[in-house]
Amino acid sequence: MKVFLSLNSRKLKKVIFFFPIYIFLTFSQYGFANQLVLLHTNDHHGHYIQDPKQRIFGMAARKTLIDQLREVAKKERKSVLLLSGGDINTGTPESDFFDAEPDFRAMNMMGYDAMSIGNHEFDNPFKVLLKQQSWSKFPFLAANIYYSKGKKKFNSSIHKDKDRPFKPYIVKMVGDKKVLIVGLTTEETAKFTKVKDVIFRPALEEAKRLLPKLNREIKPDLTVALTHLGYFVAGMHRGFPADFSLAKEIGKKYLDIIVGGHTQKALVEPHVVNGVAIVQAGEWGKYLGKMEVKLFGNRKYEISSYDLLGVNYKAVSSDFARREDVNNIGKVKNRVVKEDTKVSSYLRNFYKKYPVKLDEAFATIDSNFDGRGRGRGRETNLGRLVSHAICYITHGDICFFNNGGLRIDLNKGTITRRDILALMPFNNELCHVKIKTKELVDYLEKIYKATKYRATHFSGVRFSVAGDRIKELYVNIEKGNPSLTPNSSLKKVYSNGKVLKDQLFDIASTCFLTKGRDGYPNMEKVKSHKKYGIHEGIEYRDSLVFIDFLKQKKKVLGKDYSVDTIQSN
Repeated sequence: MKVFLSLNSRKLKKVIFFFPIYIFLTFSQYGFANQLVLLHTNDHHGHYIQDPKQRIFGMAARKTLIDQLREVAKKERKSVLLLSGGDINTGTPESDFFDAEPDFRAMNMMGYDAMSIGNHEFDNPFKVLLKQQSWSKFPFLAANIYYSKGKKKFNSSIHKDKDRPFKPYIVKMVGDKKVLIVGLTTEETAKFTKVKDVIFRPALEEAKRLLPKLNREIKPDLTVALTHLGYFVAGMHRGFPADFSLAKEIGKKYLDIIVGGHTQKALVEPHVVNGVAIVQAGEWGKYLGKMEVKLFGNRKYEISSYDLLGVNYKAVSSDFARREDVNNIGKVKNRVVKEDTKVSSYLRNFYKKYPVKLDEAFATIDSNFDGRGRGRGRETNLGRLVSHAICYITHGDICFFNNGGLRIDLNKGTITRRDILALMPFNNELCHVKIKTKELVDYLEKIYKATKYRATHFSGVRFSVAGDRIKELYVNIEKGNPSLTPNSSLKKVYSNGKVLKDQLFDIASTCFLTKGRDGYPNMEKVKSHKKYGIHEGIEYRDSLVFIDFLKQKKKVLGKDYSVDTIQSN
């Protein structure tokens, strides 16, 4: 796909006719020295080692590909910028254990120029994020993240903004042309993080204020927004602006390119909105985006090419492949490369230091279990399995789990510790609350209304809805004696506004959800709300409970976990 912003042809003919020598010099200046190769990744999520089962992607292979592209660019006298759309953190145990130190230091080895800050950078305490910035030889960019009032300021040798902990923007030179890069982070992060050191101002408002000002003062030849807002065609997501909103509201007057992240979209070509080109390169380092831009000065430029390059990774089709991977079959240019030996050795030294045996097997599954491929907007069999595991171990009557808490699929075969820790990397504590039938109906209606477009996974309950109201409710009544098979004894307790069986039900989930995170209703003020402790040597955290369940179950059958909780009229 090409986007052209070119010089007026009539004026150009006049200049050629009267000043042939000047035109030669000018076009030499506009030539290779002012051509940019913009490389980008996003949503890395701790995948620094090659996938151990398929031996695809990985940071050592990415380093080789980037070096190859740099060498070609150097021969052609083109400048290279390497950017990340954020979310380096959270996703694999071998990264999480080290606070993503191997990931950030490998990014140094690859020569990243900047990254936007993702929402998962705040899964850890704020001091960890500051430590990660100190490890990195490139700036973290976030124009709309500010210190909270009264919080201690972070003193940095690379950034001394009194109001912000991170740089809002940088300027990079491409030949003699200036490229302005501004970072933006979704303000929805505030809903998920416990970090109190910072506040997230509305990204769109910050962009509207900052971009016109910077364009006037800096006079860049190209303006890039490096964002972690998400690719949503509707423009907004859960009431928060995304890249489409940014392009529509700001437009080509002050913005040229958006290099995005957050939604892990693998776009094989730029999506142009209001004259602004939007790109995003999937997830986990499977892909490397490569855009070539010719800079003519004074905000005139041409995007001459764009490729989504697979890093030893082909777009594939499988039962639970991500939709864009299936759609991109035949469109992605897969690059088969060897691992860079220096980076590989460095990363494997970290991997070997991980203190737990990751290939320890707990159980087998007879079919694929869907955690994310098709599960962001509906219930899945893996969500049902995890919810049932919580019910079984905690002896809860009803259990639920959120889509965002499941990070991978589980494929048919043996399930290992690594699989579980990658599936559930947040290590959330479990809480429970005891409520009666009518309160349960109200609670489930609130959950359904808040999450119906991204789904909640349940066990021990089934209900039908009309609009946002529950018509009939069936609940597990085998109190304290859960079965290894979910929903084996559901009884109707509510129908068309009438309570048929009024009893106390024990509801279990992660404390993250019962305390109102991710848009769920807050149950903290209910007197019966409590955090689970340790029982029979088991700490009640989601991943540990799931592991204990699998150890007891041994073999999981897909037919036992078909999805049927909610029936809509």
